[in-house]
Amino acid sequence: MNYIFRFPLLFAAASFSWVSAQSVNPVPTETRAVELEHVVVSAHPYGRSANEIAQPTHLLTGDHLDQHQATSLGELLSSEPGVSSSYFGPGASRPIIRALGGPRVVVLENGTDTIDASVVSPDHAVSLDPLLIERVEITRGPAALLQGGAAIGGAVNVITHRIHQNLPQAGVHGRAETRIGTGNDERSGGIVVEGSSNSIAWHVDAFRRETDDVEIPGSAESAALRALEAEEADDHEEDSILGVIPNTALKSDGGAAGFSWIGNQGYLGVSVSRFDTLYGVPPGAHAHEHAEEAGPDEAEDAPDYVSIDLSQRRLNLEGEWRNPAGGWQAFRFKAADFSAIGDEAFLPPTTTDESALFIFEELKQGADIWQFGARSEWQRITTTDNSGRRNSGQSLSASLGWVRALGDHWSLAASLAHAERLPNAQELYADGPHVGTNAYEIGDASLGHETSHGIDLTLRRDVGLVSGSATVFVNRFDGYIYENPTGAEEDGLPVYAFTQRDAQLHGAELETVFHLWANEAGHVDFTVAGDFVRARNTTDRTNLPRTTPARLRLGLDWEHNAWRVGTELSHALKQDRLAPGEILTASYSLWSAYVGYRWITSTVTWDVLVRGTNLTDQEARLHTSFLKDVAPLPGRNVALSLRASF
Repeated sequence: MNYIFRFPLLFAAASFSWVSAQSVNPVPTETRAVELEHVVVSAHPYGRSANEIAQPTHLLTGDHLDQHQATSLGELLSSEPGVSSSYFGPGASRPIIRALGGPRVVVLENGTDTIDASVVSPDHAVSLDPLLIERVEITRGPAALLQGGAAIGGAVNVITHRIHQNLPQAGVHGRAETRIGTGNDERSGGIVVEGSSNSIAWHVDAFRRETDDVEIPGSAESAALRALEAEEADDHEEDSILGVIPNTALKSDGGAAGFSWIGNQGYLGVSVSRFDTLYGVPPGAHAHEHAEEAGPDEAEDAPDYVSIDLSQRRLNLEGEWRNPAGGWQAFRFKAADFSAIGDEAFLPPTTTDESALFIFEELKQGADIWQFGARSEWQRITTTDNSGRRNSGQSLSASLGWVRALGDHWSLAASLAHAERLPNAQELYADGPHVGTNAYEIGDASLGHETSHGIDLTLRRDVGLVSGSATVFVNRFDGYIYENPTGAEEDGLPVYAFTQRDAQLHGAELETVFHLWANEAGHVDFTVAGDFVRARNTTDRTNLPRTTPARLRLGLDWEHNAWRVGTELSHALKQDRLAPGEILTASYSLWSAYVGYRWITSTVTWDVLVRGTNLTDQEARLHTSFLKDVAPLPGRNVALSLRASF
């Protein structure tokens, strides 16, 4: 499989100068109200805070980010409201938002697509490591306006500041961190160093991570799968995998260097980065591939182990011209060049060319903020196997948002979105065994646009003894593209054909924080969060596959001077709303806890954190994972990290 992505014009934006960012006034101390940190969302054209954006936007930063560190981006975010994971073992895990994943969720690094093969196949890793992340911005629901027509489910923007848009603190500063873990024998470390001089800003980072095979409670195979095999009188002569999943170790390393020129009217920056990872895929995912490779005399004894060696080299260029002339507020551009070559039998080599143009307008009238945008996108896919096949098309997306301040720090937000997604190369031209899904996939070159009409309604409170947000949403699809089981077999694999049906998803998300106690020395917070989504194929009146089950999360966090302690309990209900061919996924509960301490020596701030996850060593399986019945989530793990900030 040969993927070459070219973005000659990735983003262009224009807006009028009569819009200005708003500041947050401090709350008088005598009110004893708690004011949340005012964090600017960089993916928004005007750099608004999350409470000033019509779409549901969640930020993961600071101590909360540290306390949820994981080996992959999907696992890092999997407990956030509305977000789950495609968990394909410890080495590959991509975010799923509102039961939508793959090409419908865009993963960005500093506002630019990571452009990796994780979009095509769940066994491929996202080409960035959580160790170097400074902040994550999660947009739930259609984000097609800014991030492309593919972002019907949402977008995840990872901030690493490899290209600075504003001058950082003068001099040299940064952080270094090392981590060890028990459940997979993790050894990892990373360093970030950056600074500025006059109008030049620079950034350098590097990391390395190694783990052994992941430990699990009990059997790798689910009870539901074992019962099904017994019911079908299936010969299952292989020994059960107990206590550990073999071939799940990983080694990753990489780094980047970036430079920016920053002036009064904008900036121009460039960065180069490297990301390499070698990881194993849990047994059972690719068994058919290796039985065929081993030959008839060796198939029975051949280990069904597969490793993926991913290597990415990337060049990023971006800039902005502020207040150019004639009422325009800014012109911005971002571009990235990337190529990857590998072998996958199910998809012919292709070249994909994409370009887009969008416009965004914002108007503030009293207590109301109105946000409107439109985007046109062009895509051309050409096969390079001498077959002459090609597909081209244009999509149009638009959105209307409204935010109203209700007084006493309450606000109400609503957004309407029309989004069109063009089919990708896999959906058009797949024809063969796909080792990532353990299926024989057949594409359809006649597929048309996938059109989404979505509405979100969000109630927020950002200051006070109780803060948080509650969201309800509905998303209807015309021509939803998915893999439909045909009932046939090819090469010993079930055949799935890409097809289009109408679909509807609706649900709700809640995150509420009760600030039980707060003063200058610290605080005590109690968090209640949860989400659910219902996903239906309305044409055939069936459930959509791999839908996230309803979930509830309770958390208690205490911070006093140098100490911080907390605990969290999350519960996922059983998923018995099944698509054709799916197996029920049992409910589970996961308990985690942490303790941290901070001290300062000279110019260095030290943070030590001990965090335990799945402390009761419970079996847990993600219904959103292709491997849920052969690879549960990790068992009990205790991780120790030490960070030095200077």
